[in-house]
Amino acid sequence: MQKSQGLIWLQDRLRSFNVVAIILFLSGSGILVWGLLLLWTRLTAVVASEAFINGKIISTHTPIAGYVEKPASLVAGISINQEQALLVVSSRRIESPNGSADELARQNVIQAERSVSKDEKAVRFAYGRYQMYLDLARQGGLSRLQSQEAYATWQLSQNQLAITRSVLATARIQLQQSVYKAKAPIDGVLWEIPVQSGGQVAPNQVLFKILDCRDIWVDAFVNIDDLKRIAIGSSAAVELYANGLNLQGKVRTIRFQPTGGSELGQDVAVKRPDLESNQVAQVRIELDDPQLLLHQSDSAAQFCSVGQLAQVKIFPQK
Repeated sequence: MQKSQGLIWLQDRLRSFNVVAIILFLSGSGILVWGLLLLWTRLTAVVASEAFINGKIISTHTPIAGYVEKPASLVAGISINQEQALLVVSSRRIESPNGSADELARQNVIQAERSVSKDEKAVRFAYGRYQMYLDLARQGGLSRLQSQEAYATWQLSQNQLAITRSVLATARIQLQQSVYKAKAPIDGVLWEIPVQSGGQVAPNQVLFKILDCRDIWVDAFVNIDDLKRIAIGSSAAVELYANGLNLQGKVRTIRFQPTGGSELGQDVAVKRPDLESNQVAQVRIELDDPQLLLHQSDSAAQFCSVGQLAQVKIFPQK
């Protein structure tokens, strides 16, 4: 009896051991499979050491020196439309709180236009009076001296009209030269406004920068040794760290760190990071559907996801 109970106890132990062994085997197999998949991915795909969403920046410069008039509502991160008036640069600073240089220059033009209109009427009246006096003088109703005086008045009115027309031309030139209305060159998102209202600017100084959300890509940085495994046209998988959004794309350009401390691209939103190692190359990924980034909530306030970090895997061409 004791022998049979011992045998049963031994069999139970063996069953427990077998269950544990199976569990450990399956667990180890799962870890092994996961490790093999990870290793296979790393062997077949090039993983970027750093990557982020990037975009094209359009800068608007002032052609004249002057003072900036900027609305308080003009802030970075708002959507703007092409040809939308954003700010004004005037060559003269107006201290009046109710006026602006633009308004003053326009008032000068309006006043000159009124003067021209008034003098044109005076010329027509003087000419008509001269013709009437001349006819009367020929008929003997008026003296020749009176007709000559009417002629002199007509000539003086013409001279005055020439002066007011010159003043109008000068006012129009001053309006064009003294006031520059800066408008948005494209549709996009206001990226940066490096000037302040009332501040002074010099010719060719940047007034604002606009992010072109129609031209967005991914800049990835990979080890130079990995370049032998990828090429132009290689497919790439992109995942944003912030929201897990998955994007697909292809390698568009590959270029190395230039010498002399120059930057890669002057018209981009995000410049190349200062990586510890220079043994990296910049790989630009052209997205298959960049519009997915624009469908995110608060796309403008998030600058169309530009600057967000991402994980990038680049697969060799088959």
